[in-house]
Amino acid sequence: MNKDKELLDIFKEIPSKENIAEGDLIIGRVVMVTNKLAKIEFLDSDKNKVFSPAKDGVLFVNNVTSGYLDKVQDLIMPGDIVKAKILSKDDFGFTLTINEPELGVIKANCYKCKQPLNLKIQPVKCVNCRTEQPRKVAKIN
Repeated sequence: MNKDKELLDIFKEIPSKENIAEGDLIIGRVVMVTNKLAKIEFLDSDKNKVFSPAKDGVLFVNNVTSGYLDKVQDLIMPGDIVKAKILSKDDFGFTLTINEPELGVIKANCYKCKQPLNLKIQPVKCVNCRTEQPRKVAKIN
């Protein structure tokens, strides 16, 4: 199955909403990663484009996986497309989690050669340059 088709199928599961609330699922692009958090820009499920005005959320290191994780960038990289859940909303924005089996990275490129990664093979390894690239991959049915 084509990766873009898989992404479109995932988008179909998530209704487009202007008023995003706690418990809603989102698809987003990782735009920044530090040791303790990742900033994720939400994509509009109807257009596969960034919301206008842009909505974004923060994924903290403790919401990536249930085990110990030293740095967010150990499992999430800038440019990754993730499926996440809204934990909370406040005046500063949204707090997200991918700490469930069906949540996580759904599309990614190799950080070294920029080729698409096959996320179905664990551990994730670039088919082109053979670089191993750990990711918190979403379980896709």
